[in-house]
Amino acid sequence: NLPKAEWLIKDILLDGGIATIYGESGSTKSFLAIDLAMNLAIGSEWFGLDVNREVPVIYTALEGFGGVVKRIKVIAVFKL
Repeated sequence: NLPKAEWLIKDILLDGGIATIYGESGSTKSFLAIDLAMNLAIGSEWFGLDVNREVPVIYTALEGFGGVVKRIKVIAVFKL
């Protein structure tokens, strides 16, 4: 009797689920994660996929701290 799965982004990200982005070094994982987080926070479509609602987001950088602010600024410019 499990409840029906609710998607934040259909077939990509479950509401209340856990997701992982992985790949080789330099493959733009952090850009993807920051872009996804920004779109989830504002409830905006992501790569043409509907984001079902705004959700609170916390982004935690576990490495590469020096580049995180630069990445966020670059993505924010494209969102404006």
